[in-house]
Amino acid sequence: MLTQKYRPSSFLDVVGQREAVSFLQRISLRPKTAPRVLLLHGPHGVGKTTLARVYARAGACELLSKKTPDVCGHCPACVSPPRYLEFDALDLYDSEILSRLRRVLTTSPERRLFIICDEVQIVDRSVQSSLLKAVEEVSPNVHIVMVTTDADSVIPTLRSRAVEVPVYPLSVSDIKNRLESIAAQEGLNLDEEAARSLAVCADGHMRDAVMMLHRYQLTGSYEFATLLSDLFSTFFLASAEEDVDTAKRVLSDAFSSPLSQVRRSLYAAVSEIVRCYVTRDKSSSFFPVASSYGSRVFKLLRFVSEPWFQSAFKDEHLAMSAMWTLHTACYGKRTRERTQEDVHAGEGG
Repeated sequence: MLTQKYRPSSFLDVVGQREAVSFLQRISLRPKTAPRVLLLHGPHGVGKTTLARVYARAGACELLSKKTPDVCGHCPACVSPPRYLEFDALDLYDSEILSRLRRVLTTSPERRLFIICDEVQIVDRSVQSSLLKAVEEVSPNVHIVMVTTDADSVIPTLRSRAVEVPVYPLSVSDIKNRLESIAAQEGLNLDEEAARSLAVCADGHMRDAVMMLHRYQLTGSYEFATLLSDLFSTFFLASAEEDVDTAKRVLSDAFSSPLSQVRRSLYAAVSEIVRCYVTRDKSSSFFPVASSYGSRVFKLLRFVSEPWFQSAFKDEHLAMSAMWTLHTACYGKRTRERTQEDVHAGEGG
């Protein structure tokens, strides 16, 4: 999998996340004053667990310095098995593993030891309370990094003991550049337009973008980007003509195709179409569609609000608030246009 092959192994490899990287580099250089507990939180596929692992490797690196605040990759600590333990949510439900974790946290290792607890949002309150007791007794040389997609799911008493590090969705340009870099290394002939389309559809999630690129690699042709574009274009035209049957067929095709991310990416594409219509952003690959769509964008917004469409996405986490913001922006634009038309009409009268 390309996601595993190109997973960052140093701070330098991490794309975007400049604030998080800068903070983790600073505390890596100050082991005595570094927070004992961190909480990395943000959406899926944006690099939270990767950052936690890189931070742990940097903390163990023997050549880490202010001049080179990153993993060196060749000192004994870097080439030996990593000096961190990683637990996921299922591990924490195992009483024996949880007891082992508590013992590790309360021991005093000679060198810094890092504990990564992933997917904390899945762990229930009782297990989090057990983890809290261990955190309160953590020894000076042990550092805990909790990772979650939902910081609010962490009980307040546990959350209050951690320094929070937000990890944000990545920009289209950051994802596009990364995809082009991977494609070049893999010998894939991915043109700029296809790379940008994939980046837009990834909606800020780098892992999803690389997985889509992997599927593109498996097809061995340009059909991937063409299929993506055709699905979106057909859906937009169907909404303009209020053709529900065609739109449902497009959704069925999207769900059964290798492009499983289309289910969520459709919202990203809709958002981009509306944004281009409002801002007249000619740099976007969706600008031609937005231009041809024009004011029919309001039909598109109404279309995706229909119960049959919402039910198709019942298992997805959809950003309806963002859609409403875009709708408001469009409504404001339409109101201004109507006002100008009225003024011109008045002047003509």
